[in-house]
Amino acid sequence: MQITCMAIQGYYVYMSLDDGFSPSENTVFPPLRRVTINAACSSSEMKWNYVLTSGGMNYAILFSSATCDQIPCLGAC
Repeated sequence: MQITCMAIQGYYVYMSLDDGFSPSENTVFPPLRRVTINAACSSSEMKWNYVLTSGGMNYAILFSSATCDQIPCLGAC
């Protein structure tokens, strides 16, 4: 499954998982108006994992909520 946050014109978006964890998709510069992450449900545990590949390694990080915040642009968005 994919989870997407989108911002209105003149703002960029910041996604956080479980009230503070920042997915790597937030680290793009300049900031984006749209951020999408991949998530997978563990059928054995019935819990969601944020799924990413970094340095050729696959990671699954447990999370239970996603929050999208809109931040005003200081320059051009």
